[in-house]
Formats: sequence, C-alpha cells, structure tokens
Amino acid sequence: MPLPAGATTMSALAMTVTIAVRQRHHAEWKVAVIAMTGIVLGMPLGLWVYAVTSPQVLTVLVGIGVLGCTVMVRRRVKVPGNVPVLVGAGLIRRALDLHRHQRVIDGRG
Repeated sequence: MPLPAGATTMSALAMTVTIAVRQRHHAEWKVAVIAMTGIVLGMPLGLWVYAVTSPQVLTVLVGIGVLGCTVMVRRRVKVPGNVPVLVGAGLIRRALDLHRHQRVIDGRG
C-alpha cells in the first residue's frame, strides 16, 4: 500500500535532520546551511515532478542528470561554491532522491 506524499516528505526531512545532527562536528556550517536550504526546498519539487510525470520520463530525467554529472567529473569541471550553486545542487539532489524513495515505497523499485 503506497504511503501518502506527506509521510514520504516528513520521513525524508527527519532523515536529513538526523544526519546533520550526527555529523555536525564535521560540517562547514555556512556551506551546510545553504545546501540544506536547497535540499529542504527540493523535497516538494521532487514530489511534484514525481506526481506529474510518467515513470518513463522520470527515467530519462534521472539518466540525463547522471550522464551530465559523469561528463562534468570526467572533464574535471570546477564548480564554484557560491550560494546559487549550493542551493541548486541541494534542490536537484533531494528531488532525485525522493524519486528513488517513492518508487521503493510504491513497490516499483
């Protein structure tokens, strides 16, 4: 039986906060707060994308993201650590992560 989107969001938020608390001694807090903002904002974005797109489109979007990151790593692209980049990375990370968790919850992955 699928879980409601709110339960998924709350469990993902709890997981993020728990990890942050447990790893607080190793964090660069200025960077972490900026990235966490993107991660928290990315939760509803990921749920919305999941709700309005088909599994085939989601697969293509995830594939494009993975291939894009692979190319960036291979070419040793230097990404600035400024606020828009950190928030954007957090948004994308959580949106894609929620897609993976929701597929498992729905029994599709």
